Amino acid sequence: MIAPLVARVVCSHPRDNAWIARDSYKCDRVDAFKLAELLRLNRFREVRYPQQQTRRDFKTLVQHYDELTAQQARLKTKLKARLRMQGVIVRGERLFSATGRQPVLAQVASPQVRQAIVQLFAVLDQSVTAQTEARLLILRRRRHSPRSNYCALPQA
Repeated sequence: MIAPLVARVVCSHPRDNAWIARDSYKCDRVDAFKLAELLRLNRFREVRYPQQQTRRDFKTLVQHYDELTAQQARLKTKLKARLRMQGVIVRGERLFSATGRQPVLAQVASPQVRQAIVQLFAVLDQSVTAQTEARLLILRRRRHSPRSNYCALPQA
């Protein structure tokens, strides 16, 4: 049986080891020497990844929810900009309700532009539905993960 060459493998992020990251002379041989020196001096900063898959899953779900929220903000801004281009100025959130958009759409003269705006509303509605489902996923996952109870979600 052949003995292993390495006792353990250690991962590090370059920004945590500034001696290597900020050096103007970059060479694999020099970087390897510096890594070995840092490890020998016990000055090497390891990257630690949690072993719990549930925590990573929860973080992914929260990031997904956050991305959907940002997407909705972009869509709402785009909708108001398209309406302004047509001379329709709308303030507030009533535009984004199902009943509030019909009178606003009636003010758009061009049927083609109106249809394009209706399509943006459809994308916004899909995004709202996806965000609601993502929020429910987070709430379900939060029940199973005791460390995630500190995370407060906005009310729907």
